[in-house]
Amino acid sequence: MTKYFPVDAKKLVSLSGALFASNCHIEDRFWKSRIETLLSKVLRNGDQSVLDAALQQLQKIHPGACSVLAELAEAQSESFTFEHGGSAWDAVLIAAPILVWTRYSIPSGALKPDLVDALLSQLRTYVLAQNTRVAIAPCLYSIDQLPHDHANVYRFAQQLGQAACTDTPVRIAADDLPQAAPALADPRFLLAVVTAPPGAALFRWQEGHGTHADRGACLAHWAEQGRTPLALALPGCEFECLLPDAYYCACRNADIRIRTEVLRTAVRYLQDTLAADAGDLRAVIGGFGERYVDEYRIGFTRRGVNKVLHGIVWPLYGEESAGSGLAHIEDESEQCPIIKIVELLKETGVTEIRQHPNRFELEYCDDCGAPLYADPLGEIVHAEMPEDAETAQQQFH
Repeated sequence: MTKYFPVDAKKLVSLSGALFASNCHIEDRFWKSRIETLLSKVLRNGDQSVLDAALQQLQKIHPGACSVLAELAEAQSESFTFEHGGSAWDAVLIAAPILVWTRYSIPSGALKPDLVDALLSQLRTYVLAQNTRVAIAPCLYSIDQLPHDHANVYRFAQQLGQAACTDTPVRIAADDLPQAAPALADPRFLLAVVTAPPGAALFRWQEGHGTHADRGACLAHWAEQGRTPLALALPGCEFECLLPDAYYCACRNADIRIRTEVLRTAVRYLQDTLAADAGDLRAVIGGFGERYVDEYRIGFTRRGVNKVLHGIVWPLYGEESAGSGLAHIEDESEQCPIIKIVELLKETGVTEIRQHPNRFELEYCDDCGAPLYADPLGEIVHAEMPEDAETAQQQFH
């Protein structure tokens, strides 16, 4: 029996292929306008399954057109124009990422009103253009708690956009958010929607006439002035602020940047828990993916022992993807992800590093869903700490 393929998904596949094949700006605009109109309908109706079907089909038959559609779907869900009070408004959902690491559990969820007000004030002063309107969600989100698919991002952005224009508080049922996955290093996110009349600046770095500040200056001011209220929201944690920016871009940047602290924190955790020196540890690197290498998984053992005690995932993004082959420790390219991983491991004091030459399938534990790792012999195993190790994360008070 032939699986049903939605009519709108077929149209998206066809239009995306046409846009990818276009060779001039005018034709680009023609196809792009039609895709955006159809995407608006799909997102407004919450038909994520239609968009998913189109993306999955394009990934199989036309990866280039798939990238085109994915980019437009992100843009349509995070930014939009709407009417309020008889006037048009441009709006964009932004995320302010914070990279966090700690020996305790990382807080998430509802923020106190005074902290929300303080953070909103700093955003207005150092990041957003003058005369914009903004609404901020009163929560600190983990990756697990973010609106993930395009339809939910669209719905969330619309909610905050209306609140921005009416100057009404955003109400989020923080207790209904999923529980944040335990981690010793993880991003946290503030979410907001900023609005302005069509064509007006949304961010401070867009402004001129003596008020212009570049992105670097905006980040420096935001990181300095936002540190005090964020420290109250993240007790017992060290953290680094990244530049608030459009939702998907900011989230991807956080995913890329947090990898370094995840690796460093993993080594510190093993040193503390096992009462061992970093030089007593061995790192085993395996490339994992369905067709290509999508991520490297790094399992840690004691030197001379094959049992994997702990592991971390190093996902690949964009140009650093290993593509159809594996990057190797011997590769000379400075952009090679393996080189970055090995350099970081050596910085932490781990000197025995082994990489498997073959690609492994993406496997997870059937019981808990945790990723599985390659041990030194190439067997795919669950990472397990010794029974007498203290693995529970404590809440900092």
